[in-house]
Amino acid sequence: LGRIWLGTQEGAHVWDGEKMLLLGRENGLSHERIRDIIRDKQGNLWIATYFGGVNRIPPFDLIEYRTEHGLSNEQVLAIGSDPDGNLLAGTLEGLQVIGMTGNLGAPLRPDSLRNRDLQINAIEKAPDGTVFIGTDFGLLVRTMDGWEYSFDEFDDLPSDFITSICVSEEDPSRVYIGTDKGIGIIDYTYDRTLDIDCKTLKGSEELGTVSSMVFSNHTLFIGCRHGGLWEYDGKEIRSSNLEALYMIVSLEDDGAFLWIATDGSGIFRLDKQKRSILQISSADGLVSDH
Repeated sequence: LGRIWLGTQEGAHVWDGEKMLLLGRENGLSHERIRDIIRDKQGNLWIATYFGGVNRIPPFDLIEYRTEHGLSNEQVLAIGSDPDGNLLAGTLEGLQVIGMTGNLGAPLRPDSLRNRDLQINAIEKAPDGTVFIGTDFGLLVRTMDGWEYSFDEFDDLPSDFITSICVSEEDPSRVYIGTDKGIGIIDYTYDRTLDIDCKTLKGSEELGTVSSMVFSNHTLFIGCRHGGLWEYDGKEIRSSNLEALYMIVSLEDDGAFLWIATDGSGIFRLDKQKRSILQISSADGLVSDH
């Protein structure tokens, strides 16, 4: 299934180690506008599309999950998993479970916000099974035993509009929350009740909307919607000399390289050790720079 996958506005691009390939509608994908991609424990690739629901790619086929199959909304913004291995599809109208056998459950609505359809922008599972869900109305947290908690600006998050989530690789009880007004840091413990301490990462207010984050080599890489790529080493936020990049959509890490998908400038590959940059654009055969 390829080495590294990147979602773009024109389909899913995969780097096979030598060249960038494209998976689009002509290959059976339900829609080319990709919002999220994850791989499950069985090796299946799950692709969230903005207008075509969810696509699952097992080794030899491609399967769609759309409204006709029971999906509540085909505008899927995020995809993740729960502790039981089920897939969680985050849509414009809430969260929906896709079982390991492919069956779709009813849309999930938190008890505290039962009368509101939440826009789900990000889903991230911590090593202990706690699931963090970013919405347009704050942060939802689901513990291993099913308890739900909600947090917002009143709990010292920078904003109620959550755009991305990243668990620290050094301290799994620390979670970085990207918003449209910077980054929040959450330190949590759970022992029958959830205890959370929230604060804003100093200096992140200037970054604007944080579209994607990934931890690598003890560094938090931060992709901003309008402000390029930045790094946080645990002490300060600094530029990666890619602050001129416009509209970063997603970041993916494969160990040696950080892959950066943009909306308009193609795909960039950052060699984290040598600090060298390779740009792959339409001039290099990429179908689109978006």
